[in-house]
Amino acid sequence: MALALVAIALFVWWQLVPRAQTPTGWNTYENAAFSILYPQGFTVDEAYTYQGLGPGVEIPGISFTIPASITEGTNLSEDSSLSVASVEGECNASRFILDGTSSTIVDKGVNYSFATTSDAGAGNRYEEIVYALSDSVPCVLIRYFIHSTAVENYDPGTIIAFDRTALVQQFDAIRRSLVVKE
Repeated sequence: MALALVAIALFVWWQLVPRAQTPTGWNTYENAAFSILYPQGFTVDEAYTYQGLGPGVEIPGISFTIPASITEGTNLSEDSSLSVASVEGECNASRFILDGTSSTIVDKGVNYSFATTSDAGAGNRYEEIVYALSDSVPCVLIRYFIHSTAVENYDPGTIIAFDRTALVQQFDAIRRSLVVKE
Protein backbone atom coordinates (compact mmCIF):
# COMPACT_ATOMS: atom_id res chain seq x y z
CA MET A 1 0.00 0.00 0.00
CA ALA A 2 2.81 2.44 0.95
CA LEU A 3 4.57 1.72 -2.35
CA ALA A 4 1.39 2.49 -4.29
CA LEU A 5 0.99 5.82 -2.45
CA VAL A 6 4.61 6.74 -3.24
CA ALA A 7 4.06 5.89 -6.92
CA ILE A 8 0.90 8.02 -7.04
CA ALA A 9 2.67 10.92 -5.29
CA LEU A 10 5.57 10.74 -7.77
CA PHE A 11 3.16 10.69 -10.71
CA VAL A 12 1.27 13.74 -9.41
CA TRP A 13 4.54 15.57 -8.68
CA TRP A 14 5.81 14.82 -12.23
CA GLN A 15 2.63 16.27 -13.71
CA LEU A 16 2.82 19.44 -11.63
CA VAL A 17 6.55 20.27 -11.89
CA PRO A 18 7.07 23.04 -14.44
CA ARG A 19 9.46 22.01 -17.18
CA ALA A 20 11.16 24.30 -19.67
CA GLN A 21 9.52 23.98 -23.04
CA THR A 22 11.25 25.10 -26.20
CA PRO A 23 9.09 27.84 -27.67
CA THR A 24 8.07 27.17 -31.26
CA GLY A 25 10.75 28.32 -33.69
CA TRP A 26 13.42 28.85 -31.04
CA ASN A 27 16.95 27.45 -31.22
CA THR A 28 19.16 25.95 -28.53
CA TYR A 29 22.69 27.15 -27.91
CA GLU A 30 24.84 24.83 -25.85
CA ASN A 31 28.46 24.79 -24.74
CA ALA A 32 30.38 23.14 -21.89
CA ALA A 33 29.16 25.71 -19.33
CA PHE A 34 25.47 26.24 -20.15
CA SER A 35 22.57 25.86 -22.53
CA ILE A 36 20.06 28.54 -23.47
CA LEU A 37 17.14 28.98 -25.86
CA TYR A 38 16.86 31.93 -28.24
CA PRO A 39 14.49 33.01 -31.03
CA GLN A 40 15.16 32.40 -34.70
CA GLY A 41 16.90 35.28 -36.42
CA PHE A 42 19.11 36.18 -33.46
CA THR A 43 22.83 36.16 -34.27
CA VAL A 44 25.12 34.18 -31.96
CA ASP A 45 28.63 35.54 -31.38
CA GLU A 46 30.88 33.13 -29.48
CA ALA A 47 33.80 35.59 -29.68
CA TYR A 48 31.90 38.39 -27.90
CA THR A 49 33.74 40.49 -25.32
CA TYR A 50 32.04 43.12 -23.17
CA GLN A 51 34.25 46.20 -22.81
CA GLY A 52 31.88 48.70 -21.20
CA LEU A 53 33.70 48.83 -17.86
CA GLY A 54 36.65 50.77 -19.23
CA PRO A 55 40.12 50.15 -20.65
CA GLY A 56 41.67 46.83 -19.72
CA VAL A 57 38.48 45.34 -18.28
CA GLU A 58 37.06 42.74 -20.62
CA ILE A 59 34.40 40.13 -19.97
CA PRO A 60 34.37 37.35 -22.59
CA GLY A 61 31.08 35.61 -23.24
CA ILE A 62 28.44 34.70 -25.81
CA SER A 63 26.07 37.29 -27.25
CA PHE A 64 22.69 36.91 -28.91
CA THR A 65 22.03 39.98 -31.08
CA ILE A 66 18.51 40.84 -32.17
CA PRO A 67 17.55 40.45 -35.85
CA ALA A 68 17.00 43.45 -38.12
CA SER A 69 13.31 42.49 -38.35
CA ILE A 70 12.86 43.71 -34.76
CA THR A 71 14.43 47.10 -35.45
CA GLU A 72 12.87 47.89 -38.84
CA GLY A 73 10.88 51.12 -38.72
CA THR A 74 11.78 51.79 -35.08
CA ASN A 75 14.40 53.67 -33.12
CA LEU A 76 15.91 50.43 -31.75
CA SER A 77 19.50 49.83 -32.89
CA GLU A 78 20.66 46.55 -34.38
CA ASP A 79 23.44 46.07 -31.82
CA SER A 80 20.94 45.45 -29.01
CA SER A 81 21.63 42.06 -27.48
CA LEU A 82 21.57 39.66 -24.58
CA SER A 83 24.88 38.14 -23.49
CA VAL A 84 25.95 35.41 -21.10
CA ALA A 85 29.34 35.32 -19.37
CA SER A 86 31.06 33.34 -16.64
CA VAL A 87 33.44 35.22 -14.34
CA GLU A 88 35.47 34.22 -11.30
CA GLY A 89 34.83 36.03 -8.04
CA GLU A 90 31.92 37.55 -6.18
CA CYS A 91 28.60 37.20 -7.96
CA ASN A 92 27.27 40.71 -7.44
CA ALA A 93 25.71 42.47 -10.44
CA SER A 94 27.20 45.83 -9.41
CA ARG A 95 30.66 44.43 -10.35
CA PHE A 96 29.58 44.20 -13.96
CA ILE A 97 27.96 47.57 -14.56
CA LEU A 98 29.16 51.17 -14.36
CA ASP A 99 27.60 53.34 -11.67
CA GLY A 100 25.11 50.71 -10.65
CA THR A 101 23.98 49.42 -7.31
CA SER A 102 22.61 45.96 -7.05
CA SER A 103 19.63 44.48 -5.32
CA THR A 104 18.63 40.88 -4.74
CA ILE A 105 15.60 39.52 -6.56
CA VAL A 106 14.00 36.12 -7.00
CA ASP A 107 12.49 35.37 -10.41
CA LYS A 108 10.76 32.04 -11.05
CA GLY A 109 12.59 30.57 -8.05
CA VAL A 110 16.06 31.71 -9.15
CA ASN A 111 18.10 34.08 -6.95
CA TYR A 112 19.74 36.97 -8.79
CA SER A 113 21.84 39.96 -7.98
CA PHE A 114 20.30 42.61 -10.23
CA ALA A 115 21.56 46.01 -11.44
CA THR A 116 20.68 48.51 -14.17
CA THR A 117 22.24 51.59 -15.66
CA SER A 118 21.49 53.94 -18.53
CA ASP A 119 23.31 56.64 -20.43
CA ALA A 120 22.66 58.97 -23.34
CA GLY A 121 24.68 61.04 -25.75
CA ALA A 122 24.52 62.42 -29.29
CA GLY A 123 20.96 61.20 -29.77
CA ASN A 124 21.74 57.66 -28.58
CA ARG A 125 20.34 55.97 -25.51
CA TYR A 126 21.97 53.01 -23.81
CA GLU A 127 20.42 50.78 -21.19
CA GLU A 128 22.03 47.81 -19.50
CA ILE A 129 20.34 45.32 -17.21
CA VAL A 130 22.49 42.71 -15.47
CA TYR A 131 21.31 39.54 -13.75
CA ALA A 132 24.04 37.64 -11.88
CA LEU A 133 23.05 34.17 -10.65
CA SER A 134 23.75 34.67 -6.95
CA ASP A 135 24.59 31.05 -6.18
CA SER A 136 26.72 30.26 -9.23
CA VAL A 137 30.44 29.44 -9.05
CA PRO A 138 31.99 30.76 -11.18
CA CYS A 139 29.59 33.68 -11.38
CA VAL A 140 27.23 33.48 -14.37
CA LEU A 141 25.78 36.77 -15.52
CA ILE A 142 23.25 37.73 -18.16
CA ARG A 143 23.38 41.24 -19.62
CA TYR A 144 20.65 42.97 -21.63
CA PHE A 145 22.11 45.73 -23.80
CA ILE A 146 19.44 47.98 -25.30
CA HIS A 147 20.62 50.70 -27.68
CA SER A 148 18.10 53.10 -29.16
CA THR A 149 18.09 56.53 -30.72
CA ALA A 150 15.99 59.57 -29.83
CA VAL A 151 12.66 59.44 -31.69
CA GLU A 152 12.59 63.25 -31.61
CA ASN A 153 15.58 63.33 -34.00
CA TYR A 154 13.56 61.82 -36.86
CA ASP A 155 11.06 63.45 -39.18
CA PRO A 156 7.53 62.87 -37.86
CA GLY A 157 6.00 59.63 -39.10
CA THR A 158 9.26 58.10 -40.37
CA ILE A 159 9.78 55.75 -37.41
CA ILE A 160 8.01 54.62 -34.27
CA ALA A 161 9.37 54.09 -30.77
CA PHE A 162 10.36 50.47 -30.24
CA ASP A 163 8.33 48.38 -27.82
CA ARG A 164 10.67 48.22 -24.81
CA THR A 165 8.26 46.06 -22.81
CA ALA A 166 8.09 43.42 -25.56
CA LEU A 167 11.87 43.41 -26.01
CA VAL A 168 12.53 43.01 -22.27
CA GLN A 169 9.91 40.24 -22.09
CA GLN A 170 11.68 38.42 -24.92
CA PHE A 171 15.06 38.85 -23.21
CA ASP A 172 13.46 37.62 -19.95
CA ALA A 173 12.21 34.48 -21.72
CA ILE A 174 15.72 33.83 -23.05
CA ARG A 175 17.27 34.42 -19.60
CA ARG A 176 14.79 32.11 -17.90
CA SER A 177 15.73 29.30 -20.30
CA LEU A 178 19.38 29.34 -19.15
CA VAL A 179 20.58 26.05 -17.68
CA VAL A 180 24.01 26.17 -16.04
CA LYS A 181 25.94 22.91 -16.20
CA GLU A 182 27.77 21.77 -13.12
